[in-house]
Amino acid sequence: MTTALDLIQDSLEMLGVYGPGDTISAADLDRSLTALNDMIDSWSNESMTCFAWQQLSFALQPNITQYTCGTGGSISTIRPLRVSDAAGSAYLLDANNNKYPMDVLGQLAFNLRTTAAVSSNLPDTLFYDPQFPLGIVNIWPTPCQVYQCYFYSYLQLGDFPTPETNVLLPPGYNLAIKTNLAIALKPYFTAAQLDPIVVSRAAESKGNVKRNNNRTQRSVFDPEIIARGQSTYNIRSDRNY
Repeated sequence: MTTALDLIQDSLEMLGVYGPGDTISAADLDRSLTALNDMIDSWSNESMTCFAWQQLSFALQPNITQYTCGTGGSISTIRPLRVSDAAGSAYLLDANNNKYPMDVLGQLAFNLRTTAAVSSNLPDTLFYDPQFPLGIVNIWPTPCQVYQCYFYSYLQLGDFPTPETNVLLPPGYNLAIKTNLAIALKPYFTAAQLDPIVVSRAAESKGNVKRNNNRTQRSVFDPEIIARGQSTYNIRSDRNY
C-alpha cells in the first residue's frame, strides 16, 4: 500500500529536488501535499479519471419533489459533482423488488415538463441540480407513495488528509499521480529540472487510466421509431438498402 508521502517523494526525486532517501523538509512536504490534493480535486471533475460509479438511494416521500444531497442533506453522502444520464442510470424499486426505469434529464430538458403540479404513483423523471454545498435531486411527477429511488453518480477521488495517509488505487493510478504531480510541483521549486520523459509519461499514464475508465453507453430508442423492415436506411443518401 502506498502513502501520500511515497507519491510525493517519488515526484520530488523526478524533479531532482531531493535524492533517494532524503528527508523532505516540513515546508516542502506541506506544499507538496497541498499540490497533490489540488490535483486530485481537479481530476474529480474529469469523468474518465473517476474509476467507478457510486450508486445512491433514498426513499421517495409522498408530495415531496426535491431532496438535498450531500453531507447533512436528506440524502446524506458526499455531494455528487454530477450524475449519470445514461439509460438505466436511475430507477424506482417497490416492495417486491420490481424496477421502474426513470429518465435522467438536464436542467433545460427538465424545464420542458410543463405541468409541474401533476402527481403519479410512479414518477419517471430525475434531474440533479448540483447546487453547493448541497445538491438537489428533483423528481417528476410528484410522488404519491413511497418507493426507493436509486441513481448513479460519478465517484470522486478522495483527498489525502496527511502525508501518512494510505491509498490503494486501481492499476495505473500511482504512476499517473507521481508523474503529473511532478509537473504540478515544478513551479514551486526553482532548482527543479523537469525531464521531457516525465512529461511524456505523465500524459501517457493519465491517458491509459482514462481509456480504461471509458464506459460504453448504449443508445436506447422507442420501438415505434425503429424501422422493422429488413432494409437499412442511409441518412446520407436518404435511401433504404
